[in-house]
Parts: sequence; C-alpha cells; structure tokens
Amino acid sequence: MMMLARSASAPRTAAPRHSAFQRPALAPRPSVAARAAGAADASDRVTKADLVDAVAAAVPTLTKKDATAAVDAVFEGIALALSRGGEASVAGFGSFKVGERAAREGRNPRTGEAIPIAASKAAKFSAGKALKDRINGETGAGGAGAKAPAAGRKTAARAPTASGAAAGRKTAARRSTKSK
Repeated sequence: MMMLARSASAPRTAAPRHSAFQRPALAPRPSVAARAAGAADASDRVTKADLVDAVAAAVPTLTKKDATAAVDAVFEGIALALSRGGEASVAGFGSFKVGERAAREGRNPRTGEAIPIAASKAAKFSAGKALKDRINGETGAGGAGAKAPAAGRKTAARAPTASGAAAGRKTAARRSTKSK
C-alpha cells in the first residue's frame, strides 16, 4: 500500500464535522400498542421481540422469558402443523396452509440462459374476515372480531333509550289497536 507523504509545513487537522455526516440519534422504538394506535408507516414492522413485549404486557403475571416461550410455542405449533402437510387456523385472524409450486423454467437474468426450477412447497396465509375488516377500517358493532348472532339465536335485550322508549310505546299502541 502506498502512503502519501504529508508536507512538514501543513498542520494536522481533523476532518470538519458537518451536519450531513453526523448520524442522527436513534429514538427508542415505540411499543406495538403505541404503533397500533398511530398511523401505519411504510417501514413499520412488528418483530418477534415486539410480539413478546405485547404478550408480556397483556399478561402481567408472565415474565419476558415466559412470554418468549409462549410466542415460540405458537410459531412452533404452526410450523409443526404445516410440516405434516396440515393446516393451522387462528379464529378471527386467518389460516396457514401448504401450497404446491409446480416445476417451471426460469431465466438467469445476467445471461438469459434457461434454468430449471424444481417443484416445491411453500407456506401460504389467508386472512380471516375479522382481520380483513380491521385492515380495511371496517368495524361492526363491538369492533373487529365481533360476530353477528347466528340465525335463529336470541340476543340479549338492550336497555331502552329515550327515543327507543317512545318507539316502544308507539309499537304497543299499534298492537292494541290491531287487536281490537
């Protein structure tokens, strides 16, 4: 390696510190709940560590070590089901399935040469209705994940409101006139 000689008369100075060269201070990453409350950023990403933090925060009796074990157990259960060729479903969230990819012919982008690509299997995710509704900003009664009562099921009676009480009196008045 060739070294450049410095003239004896030139003083040794440090490189000027320009603001463009200074690295900005890293701000602490907000929690999953804090990010969920705000608008989504294009670079916003939830990591496994964020999921562990959310589980630990949701269940105060769990330590981070226990929360990590719980998150790992969920992922391991999904991976095990898929490796056996099965399916893993999480109600209100979605389902994971194994998809088949057929053998095909690809191209080397550098040379344009044809390359055979072998058949393979891949994990596929299908979002559930509640997740799709939440992503699209649609919330029914009770928020995301709330289900409508099944046909033929009775729902709990609601407490009458001021306008509801008046409507109830009108309905009762109509019934009494029809029965006469």
